[in-house]
Amino acid sequence: MLLPMPSPPVQIGPPTEFARKMRGWLFALLLLQTVVCVLRFVCLLDIMGGFIMLIMVGMGWYAWKEDMHITFICSWGCLCLINGAFDLVRFLDYVVKSQDPLFSTKYGFWRSFETAIFIAIPVVSLLGAFLARHIYLDYCAQTLPLENMIGAVNSARGGLSYGAAGGRREINLDGDRAALEKPFGGKGHKLGSES
Repeated sequence: MLLPMPSPPVQIGPPTEFARKMRGWLFALLLLQTVVCVLRFVCLLDIMGGFIMLIMVGMGWYAWKEDMHITFICSWGCLCLINGAFDLVRFLDYVVKSQDPLFSTKYGFWRSFETAIFIAIPVVSLLGAFLARHIYLDYCAQTLPLENMIGAVNSARGGLSYGAAGGRREINLDGDRAALEKPFGGKGHKLGSES
């Protein structure tokens, strides 16, 4: 992987109530992103940027179609954040280097319309990242049945958990880990012998 990012969460069970409530907002935002993407192709003739935005919008529609699946929501949110950041920098670069004001009556309606599209591109992308982040935070706040089961087993064992090395480990209050047992360590025993 190019960037050291954690893998997106895997959804266990149906979407959360908050995600279901956000389904309409996601639909409206995806509709807005689709319109802005088409206008980016048609009015600005930005083929490369429009194609990248099309991939982002396609991922969002797939997340919506898959009943607000958190894995696809997070992937769409990451694409929105990256595309929105690049488009925002592109817009700021244009504003800094331009000698003309953004909106002016001397250039006519179409120039102002293109400028509005240029502003709308990073706005709708960053709104998507914002919405995906809120859905993700709500998903992380939920207690999943599997986590409850693992937590109950660990508390029954007195706070013991199994580490990646396979050995049983105890977690102290100050964060240090001390190994209690190691696999295949210790004295061997024969079957049927008294210990």
